[in-house]
Amino acid sequence: MSSSTEVKGRLVKVFGAERGGKVFEEVLGKLGLAELADPDDEMRFADELIGGGLMEAIGRSLRVRALLRGAKG
Repeated sequence: MSSSTEVKGRLVKVFGAERGGKVFEEVLGKLGLAELADPDDEMRFADELIGGGLMEAIGRSLRVRALLRGAKG
């Protein structure tokens, strides 16, 4: 399973299909990415989410996942 699929799935699980998909696409757009190709992309995605509240918690969780998968940070 690709990083994009797994990360989007986590967002959908928390926010529901519509909102989770929208958040995923918005963050990809901010980063100028079409998909999360590697752990470093996933790390950048997580860092973009970190900003407060529930989004911060999800972002931090994704950041740890990216580090465990080999992101350079």
